[in-house]
Amino acid sequence: MNAIRAMNYEIPSTLLYSKGHVWARVQNGAAVVGVTDYLQRELGTVINVEFSDSEVVERESPIAWLESVKAIIPVPSPIDCEVIEFNTRLVREPWLVNASPYDEGWIAKLRALDLEELEKLQRAQAYIELISALSRCERYRVF
Repeated sequence: MNAIRAMNYEIPSTLLYSKGHVWARVQNGAAVVGVTDYLQRELGTVINVEFSDSEVVERESPIAWLESVKAIIPVPSPIDCEVIEFNTRLVREPWLVNASPYDEGWIAKLRALDLEELEKLQRAQAYIELISALSRCERYRVF
């Protein structure tokens, strides 16, 4: 997989990205999705994965929840979709989200309800610009 290294994050150039830090690998109208290297690092070690009960999910609605020692966060669907399959291996091995976010740590396979929605996702360079802007803002965060 061709990947770009940006600010020590791995960003595969062949994938599409949402502003919610979810990547998509599109094949024949279906999309395999997962969380980006940026998100999994910000979240920290994933200790639990729970999947949505919904078969049809609207864009930005959760398809799963990731729990780490820092937080529990929703994984927003990047498109309006029908869920084809969840990566149930993550229930037993949630650490795969961290160890292999773009391969074995995928979250779900989705069927787009409207193929034009896939065109709204960002290419790698636009996603790099997004996380670069976020990183600049992080320098000024006060806890």
